[in-house]
Amino acid sequence: MPATLKFPAGILLLVLHAFLLKTVNIMSENLRKYPRQEIKVNVDLSFLDNDSRIVKTRDISEGGMFLVTENADRYPIGEMVHVHYLDPFNDDADTFKDAIIVRVAGDGIAISFIEMDAF
Repeated sequence: MPATLKFPAGILLLVLHAFLLKTVNIMSENLRKYPRQEIKVNVDLSFLDNDSRIVKTRDISEGGMFLVTENADRYPIGEMVHVHYLDPFNDDADTFKDAIIVRVAGDGIAISFIEMDAF
């Protein structure tokens, strides 16, 4: 009869959780098309049915940005937004872009830019 190791269930769950988190982080970084940079930029954020508000980025890439907002959980994934900002990747050019909310976190929302010329 083979010997079996017995671990408390809590320890096994912690090890499994750590493994899965590391795997997901590695996979998401490898799948990222544009690398993020921690750049703080003021953004005029507009929703289709609401007035605009000024928010600040936590990070930004050529494909999207993370916007620090209050009450982030009230913004649904998939909602279209419009952003206006000075683009740090393009000599601070005055920039207007449409985007979609792709992730909601406790401290803000992640948006992905929609490039209309791709359609």
